[in-house]
Amino acid sequence: PGAPPPGAVATALRPHLGVALAEAAWEAAAPEGPGAAPDPDPSPELEACRAAWRALLSHLAPLAAREANLVRLAAAYRRASRRARALEEVLLPEARSAVRRLGEALEEEGREEAVRLREAAARLQGGANPAEE
Repeated sequence: PGAPPPGAVATALRPHLGVALAEAAWEAAAPEGPGAAPDPDPSPELEACRAAWRALLSHLAPLAAREANLVRLAAAYRRASRRARALEEVLLPEARSAVRRLGEALEEEGREEAVRLREAAARLQGGANPAEE
């Protein structure tokens, strides 16, 4: 087993709908230079393998970032789904109950107001014409 080709994964995060999404790219380093290890077997096959490995890494880094993004987005979706269920199962029934109670209270108040109006009308009719009593 040989050492991986020199280089690094460059990453950047960007927010999207409250979720940090990653972008990644493989940045290959120059294989030659000071401190570079000499190639023990400079065969054409090994060079072809290195080139294939570099090409693979250039595709794997963005793919890994996308997979991590999907995992984060799925977790955010599950949290949002739980919140929506909580709204449906807890808060909305409470709100419906409060609306029903308010409706009942308004109906009762309307009935009481109608009774007061009838009593006031009866008093006005009774007070306006005292001879009828």
